[in-house]
Amino acid sequence: MSERLACVDIGSTWTEAALVEPPAGRLMETRQAPTTPSDAVAGVLAATEGWGAPVRACSSAGGGVRGFTRRDWRRAPSPRGRSTIG
Repeated sequence: MSERLACVDIGSTWTEAALVEPPAGRLMETRQAPTTPSDAVAGVLAATEGWGAPVRACSSAGGGVRGFTRRDWRRAPSPRGRSTIG
């Protein structure tokens, strides 16, 4: 089986995630979770829970996601136990 990748869009209201298998881009599953303005990583974790895939995230929120640091992203899952910032 190919390694999977969690593609996440952090919106101002919803965080939407898609689990894909590169390189063909096969869509395996989609989910969404509420975005918490004071802790946007919580929405990422909720939307990708149990996938065990590295996370690549972007933001469609007006003005982007403010206040994120590399430390925040260390909470995002990675199959090798390391954070993945994308």
